[in-house]
Amino acid sequence: LNNKISVLNRSLKENKKQKNTESINPEVEKLIGDITKAWDNLPANGDTKTIIKFFSPKYRCNRISIDHDNTAQISWHDENDFDDYMNAIIKKKKWRYKSFNLVVLDTEIKGNTYFNSSYKYSLNTYDGDRLIDKSNFQVTITGKRIKGKFKIVNYSWVRFSYM
Repeated sequence: LNNKISVLNRSLKENKKQKNTESINPEVEKLIGDITKAWDNLPANGDTKTIIKFFSPKYRCNRISIDHDNTAQISWHDENDFDDYMNAIIKKKKWRYKSFNLVVLDTEIKGNTYFNSSYKYSLNTYDGDRLIDKSNFQVTITGKRIKGKFKIVNYSWVRFSYM
């Protein structure tokens, strides 16, 4: 995680120089790093709450996955069925995820109440010790402050698989 945060902070500084923007909110940076780490650990810990804790009570998720053979999968989830999607991942207990090259592309915060952020990262998936997938993700999260903390209300990702 420290390596991911280091890459994230370096990328944020470079992004700030290029765009001449105000500083990125460290709370959103931490949210992005923490939810990425939670996804990495989901098969091992088997607890969907480690991801759900980042979401507001009502939320929406949109998933587009383009497999290595260019087959597309599209799905939508909300607080009523996102657990089902995550439990399918948990059933693959031998799987391990390794995220890297996490880069925040842009973040906007309105009135310290609402935020929108986009980021990308790469992910290797292992079955035991065998590498079974290499993917790149582009993610957009939108959220609002609830009880003093930023929570995700919309989580959207596109995954391109190359293996």
